[in-house]
Amino acid sequence: MHRLITGALCALAGFALVSGAALAQAWPTQTITIIVPFAPGGSNDITARLLAPELQKRLGQSVIIENKAGSGGYVGVGAAVRAKPDGYTLLISSASSHVFANLTKSDATYDPRQGFEAIGLINDVPLALSIWPGLNVKTLADLIVAAKARPEGLFFGSSGTGSSTHFAGELFAAKTGAKLTHVPYPGGAQALLDLTSGRIQLAWLTLPTATAQGEAGAINNLGITSLERTSVSTLPTIIELGLPGYYVGSWTGLFAPHGVSPDVRRRLAQELRDIVAEPAFQKRLIEIGSVPAWKGPAETDAFIQSEFALWEPVVRKLEKK
Repeated sequence: MHRLITGALCALAGFALVSGAALAQAWPTQTITIIVPFAPGGSNDITARLLAPELQKRLGQSVIIENKAGSGGYVGVGAAVRAKPDGYTLLISSASSHVFANLTKSDATYDPRQGFEAIGLINDVPLALSIWPGLNVKTLADLIVAAKARPEGLFFGSSGTGSSTHFAGELFAAKTGAKLTHVPYPGGAQALLDLTSGRIQLAWLTLPTATAQGEAGAINNLGITSLERTSVSTLPTIIELGLPGYYVGSWTGLFAPHGVSPDVRRRLAQELRDIVAEPAFQKRLIEIGSVPAWKGPAETDAFIQSEFALWEPVVRKLEKK
């Protein structure tokens, strides 16, 4: 009897392995949906729409974009985390939607670290530390002195509470001791308008905007928030300027709900890696002001953990103010 039971269990296990392999080999057999947790037109949405036709060509199935905006990305990420982990629903996510939206939500019902398995990191969008010319500062040290000298400190604008541009300022204040007051705007365009007029003195702007406005003389750009210099800018990093460990990435990655088949995850990662390596795709990413920044599944999972470790103390400190 024991041998019969053992044999039956082995047969079942073998059947499950064969069935799983066959299922992965057959995938995909239907339309794949990529959820974008923001409205159309933003950097996440643009990246997703560059990626979708490339995946479609390689996978032989339609790939469509579904925009699910709300609560800084929390709504769309939540929809993706609850999706069936069959490889037919994926998520394009960023620092704002994947990390900040979750950390700032007091009643969060999911944790992206446990809810998703990374397919890979696609690109990074450095921010520029931009200054109102009337502040008359030339160096990082000058800026910190100016912020500490004013009783009211300096006002910095962002594209909204909980955004990358908001937390770039908060991390800067935490690391330097500079007194900064956050002024949230509905979007980056409004923040830029007040920066050029002197209503605010600082802002962390996306690189294409900062570069164009800097060349026009409307603002002064001090440095960028990436770990290393990039080919899309001549600006030094803020780390180079004398602020160790200062990194703020407005990155974009592709994720699948937790539980997706390892074979499907591996296939998606291989295709994504090859797409990001294509010169034509890289050129299009650079044209929108981002830097191709491939990381594989395990490396991206570790990177997400490091992002939460970096930002959670900053968020919790803000909550105590």
